Amino acid sequence: MASKRLLEFLIPAYKRPDGVRLAAGSIATQILEFGLEEEVSIRIVDDASPNSSTSQIVESLNELVERVEVSKNVFNKGMSKNIFDMVSSSRAEFCTVLTDDDWLQPECLPEIVQVLKELHTRYEVGGLFTPRYSYLEDGSLHCVACRPFLGDRVVKASPLNAVRYCEHGFILTGFIFRARLMAKPAWQASIENAYFPIINFGIMLLENDVLFLNRNWFHHTVLNKCHWESWGADESAQRSRLFRDYLKAVRIVRQNALQLDSGFIFCLLSCLAEAERIARRLISRPLLVNERLKDVPHKVKISTAFRVALFILPFGAARSFGFKISRRVLRSVNSFLARRLLAKNARAAKNAQRNKKALPVLVARSDGVPEIREKTRGILF
Repeated sequence: MASKRLLEFLIPAYKRPDGVRLAAGSIATQILEFGLEEEVSIRIVDDASPNSSTSQIVESLNELVERVEVSKNVFNKGMSKNIFDMVSSSRAEFCTVLTDDDWLQPECLPEIVQVLKELHTRYEVGGLFTPRYSYLEDGSLHCVACRPFLGDRVVKASPLNAVRYCEHGFILTGFIFRARLMAKPAWQASIENAYFPIINFGIMLLENDVLFLNRNWFHHTVLNKCHWESWGADESAQRSRLFRDYLKAVRIVRQNALQLDSGFIFCLLSCLAEAERIARRLISRPLLVNERLKDVPHKVKISTAFRVALFILPFGAARSFGFKISRRVLRSVNSFLARRLLAKNARAAKNAQRNKKALPVLVARSDGVPEIREKTRGILF
């Protein structure tokens, strides 16, 4: 393999041998088909999966193995540390992470290479990201997240944009960036944070433009089996950990942004952004047991969101300056919003009964622990 490429695909592997083969194969076949051997490389690092070896991974790749570099960690580092080391050691101008349950969409690699060639000398652009098209295991589209614009756009480097758009960096698959610009100190300082991609994306946006391209380049699988045992003993504990890590990651980006711009306008807009962000998290999936957010009546969602944003503005201000919000406060807010949603839904259902129209029933969570999955935007691995 050549020592320098335009783009390197990094595939962190753990307990998914079939997924690794599919992910690597989706890239390698396009490298061969379009003659991109000089521009694109693939590297797989298995994070000490039990009962597996690099030889098994190599054997599963068959004839594609010549296009792939495979290694295995001596001990389990954890997802964040494994990917951190992969990015740190990348030899390409650009790199991107393709997790072992995702794959590259057919016939899109030539376009990716062409875009990166155009960006190669535009050193003010640190990378690019695309919407996150999430699919169920049966192949049906579940949702589209991380799509802040309907068309292609350059997001200019600034403290405000870093705060405003950092949540779109929670994606692993779909963010292609210059490896040398990774947010090394901040990422390393929060190496256990599950939302390290937000930290990397947001801090990179402080000093480097990021290009948004409205393309469906990557197939991302959701609601499948995930190995999150280190984040909690059960699903409830894991989701609670993810929620806290998300808020911490956003706070880290904001604190770094405040070092560059501590003016009143920035602080005010930062508070509003935090209030809106927490509001969106608390009114979508967290309060409902429904599998699909689209079942929520649109008018109920919009009117509730407006009231929630006003209600939690003080919390947004507090978080902007680094203060912690206790779990009791989050539960209180959750309970308050649940009561309001249920009351609104009851009134809507009563009106629908009169009009012979059936509306979905919203069910509030009983434990008050915020979940972090949502249908159209937000945190969904």
